[in-house]
Amino acid sequence: MLRFIPILALAISLTEQVVTPELVPERNYRFPVDDITVESIIKESGSLSKEEAEKRNFKNPVLAYVAPWNTYGYDLAKKTAKKLTHVSPIWFKARPYRQNGALQCKVEGSPDIDRSFMEALKAENWQISIVPLISFEKWGVEAPRFLRDTAAQTRCAHQIVDFLTRNEFDGAVLNMFTTFSFVTRAASPGYKKMIYEAMEEFAQQFTDKSLEVIFSMVPSINSIFYENDAFSGTDFQRLTDMSTFLEIDLFGIPLDDELLEVSPYDWLYKGLKHAENGGANMSRVLMGTHFFGYQNTDPMNFPSPDSSLGEVANKELMEKLKSGKVDIKWDADIWEHAFVHKETVIYYPTLSSLERKFKLAEHFHVGVAIWEYGQGLDYFARVF
Repeated sequence: MLRFIPILALAISLTEQVVTPELVPERNYRFPVDDITVESIIKESGSLSKEEAEKRNFKNPVLAYVAPWNTYGYDLAKKTAKKLTHVSPIWFKARPYRQNGALQCKVEGSPDIDRSFMEALKAENWQISIVPLISFEKWGVEAPRFLRDTAAQTRCAHQIVDFLTRNEFDGAVLNMFTTFSFVTRAASPGYKKMIYEAMEEFAQQFTDKSLEVIFSMVPSINSIFYENDAFSGTDFQRLTDMSTFLEIDLFGIPLDDELLEVSPYDWLYKGLKHAENGGANMSRVLMGTHFFGYQNTDPMNFPSPDSSLGEVANKELMEKLKSGKVDIKWDADIWEHAFVHKETVIYYPTLSSLERKFKLAEHFHVGVAIWEYGQGLDYFARVF
């Protein structure tokens, strides 16, 4: 472990270290840790041959989120369309409104639809599924009312299904659970049961129209590696039975409203193991992983008013690497590379760390969902 990053020790010290299997002998990895250097990243990261962009090295589903504020992700998705099974543009929001007193929902964001992008994806890979993310936002006091009103749920599901069908989408990613659990936790003691029932109504309407429904869910374990109250008993089985895929957001360890750290390997392992033990159909699970990085401006004193933990995308990382003032180290405890730049420590994916995550996904027979595709480097596609 890097001695100067106590942030990593924090989560591990609060619980017994999770022992994970050595899934692949080090000698069998395609991208050995020691081969990743500052120089190799600068030289190779923008390089991706036609064969590397098209040949699949990972047999399970791969979903890539792309954002309109980062069109680099659009270009990379088109370039690697044959390697992707799903693309999820971050275009839409589902918000409540009332018509003649009846609670309904409307999908906002139609101006962001890029039809030329959709056509280009299908031209490269006619089997690819375009499943935009629909974020449920600004529900506030309407959320508990919505969960108690089955007619409103049916209307909302129908409106969203109709919108997707008219715009020739293959389905959608819905973040219903995260939104409604956050705004109803205090107001409704039975919130989880009602949210699941609402999700089942949406799933049925999607299925009736041959649309894919992917539910985005919070991690099932918290910052100290204990199970949270979002899942219990046979919840995982119920969730995977109702959906095309269940995406578990394993981008980083949450600590209250802050992000504690990147996704250490043993935390990922335990999160997937919890789903498996909970009866999930693992072939319907997507492991959420990140193509962006995290930087800590004052790791010796984190968390403190003088420290901050923020996201780092490809351009910012490359600028720092090209400055010639960056050291790179492999943190064997979490299986990530750390980039040290002056007083800042950056954790950003590398070929080695990503390969290990995809091998972990193979071990559990799950797919991978990447947030956000345009924040990564071209040659990351070599991994999968």
